Order: sequence, then structure tokens, then C-alpha cells
Amino acid sequence: MLLTLEQMKNIDLMTVDRNTLIDANEVNVDIDLPKHERMKLVAKQMGNSLYCFKAGNIVVRVKHSTKTTANVDDRVRGWLQTM
Repeated sequence: MLLTLEQMKNIDLMTVDRNTLIDANEVNVDIDLPKHERMKLVAKQMGNSLYCFKAGNIVVRVKHSTKTTANVDDRVRGWLQTM
């Protein structure tokens, strides 16, 4: 069952069914592609799971703070650089 974006944003990490989450470790990205192409590939492979996903056995929920100068592009760029 696919969750909506609103459901992903409000998911309870303690009760989420891990089997419904995409594992970020299974996302394949060609690091030789330009940044915007890498971002498109990640979004395509993860679908609406950018708010909540697995990284191995760890459940990750992404929330964006208004208390920082970093924007979503900065955060995604940092995450992509670790792949």
C-alpha cells in the first residue's frame, strides 16, 4: 500500500510497518550524472517515500526545520554526496 505524502509526514516511527518503507540502501544512483539527474533518479526510485524511508534497519523520517539557513537542496545534496 502506498502512503500519501501527508501520511508520510505524520508517520509514527514507533508503529510504522517497516515492510511498507523503501530502503534507501537499495536506491541506485550513477554518481557520474549531473546533480539534477541524480536527484531525479532518487526521486523516481523513492517515489513519495522521501519523507519516511529505511536505511538498513533504521527508520528515517525527514522533517525540515525553519531554524536553519540550509534548504532542501542543500540537505538532499549532502545526502546524495554520501552515496
